[in-house]
Amino acid sequence: MKRLCSLALAIALLATMFAPFAAARAAGFTDVTATYWAHDDIMYLSQNGIAVGYTDGTFRPEGKVTREEFAKMIVVAKKLALVKPARPTFTDVSSSRWSYGYVEAAVKAGYVKGVTSTTYAPAAPIKRQDLAVLLVRAAGKEQTALSAPVNAIFANDQAAVGAYALPDLAYAVSPAAQFLVWDTKRNINPVSPATRADCAHGIYMSLFPPKTFGDSAIELVVKNYGHCRTLAPETWVMTGNDLSTACDIWSPDKEMHAGWWIAFVYSYMYPTIDDFINAWMPMAGYKEVSLGSGTDLGYGFTQRTFEASGTKGCLFYKTYDAPALGGYIVSTYFANTTSDIWDSQGAIPSFVALSIRAVSQLRPDTSTVVSGGGGNPSSPDDNPEVDLSAKWQEAIMGFENVYSPSTGEHYEAPLTSEWDTGPEGPGYYRDLPGGGYEKLEPGFGGY
Repeated sequence: MKRLCSLALAIALLATMFAPFAAARAAGFTDVTATYWAHDDIMYLSQNGIAVGYTDGTFRPEGKVTREEFAKMIVVAKKLALVKPARPTFTDVSSSRWSYGYVEAAVKAGYVKGVTSTTYAPAAPIKRQDLAVLLVRAAGKEQTALSAPVNAIFANDQAAVGAYALPDLAYAVSPAAQFLVWDTKRNINPVSPATRADCAHGIYMSLFPPKTFGDSAIELVVKNYGHCRTLAPETWVMTGNDLSTACDIWSPDKEMHAGWWIAFVYSYMYPTIDDFINAWMPMAGYKEVSLGSGTDLGYGFTQRTFEASGTKGCLFYKTYDAPALGGYIVSTYFANTTSDIWDSQGAIPSFVALSIRAVSQLRPDTSTVVSGGGGNPSSPDDNPEVDLSAKWQEAIMGFENVYSPSTGEHYEAPLTSEWDTGPEGPGYYRDLPGGGYEKLEPGFGGY
């Protein structure tokens, strides 16, 4: 999963979160490699002083967790006060037992229950399906789980899941929770003991639940002006010129902008593309322009960041040599926002800009320059398309462009909605009206 590094934990777990843990190892654990599936969860908790390892430098991620140890985790995670009634709730958790206050607090909060009306089995390993139940309870999602389709566990061993745990386990593996993950053979192993890695992952995800796709994805629709088209939010307004050599599209509040233009440039006036950009942007109203270094996006396209006049943005451009005419042609895709929203939402106008297509353009066609039909709207040679979007993933500021292969609908999906262990592997999924999910594809597809 793509982690948001700026996330700060609001809950400080006690240093003894796992009963046998000792000193924390900020540098890492000898038995938790960088490729271990729960590495990020374990290390994030450890580096923030939340979960610690053993004195020998190990975390023992495959070790078991008992029911009383997990009761303590729930209580500490929820910052509950310890409860020590005069009369114990369970005959096997006496007032002198180390976990007494934690178990009683977890029972009072409704997070745990006994195995019978009088016993808790404190030293018994907690099962994976019970881990799902406890995490769902702690997250306050019991009613949500009851309304979820129980056929959405996507496990080869679903028949082994206890009937009581089916709704909670279905919710626990859903994109909205991601409390539990399958093994490499697509088994959920419901009655196997939950490991410390399972618990670290579940605790992290319960503290910071992911956003589901439907909560915050931005649907894009096709906008048209003259011979130009683009994918943009429904409320954006598109304009252009009669020659179809330029178009602009704006958010309703004018704080986000995307555009495209194509122009012939005489080399004697502007020998380099930097000369042209530095001259053009002030003419377009941008003052004190500062251009970033260029990044090669492939197919001849270059990306440049910039700051100017209280805005930030990106240029995506390609030049075509036209020596017979004494110059070159520049096709430029342009995206910018006000400076205060670029770092969090700059991906929105950037993807809109990258989606702009023009069916009538001035472009070199074989050895000549023609007007009209000189560029293929669906060709990555003429437009930044799917491949370029994929190469730009490290700079997309919290969103990824995706589309539905069945309906052709396009979205900008927040990175926090990526499902690490979805039924068809990691990626972005949307809920289907009749239940289940559809995996979305990255990029613009056949648009």
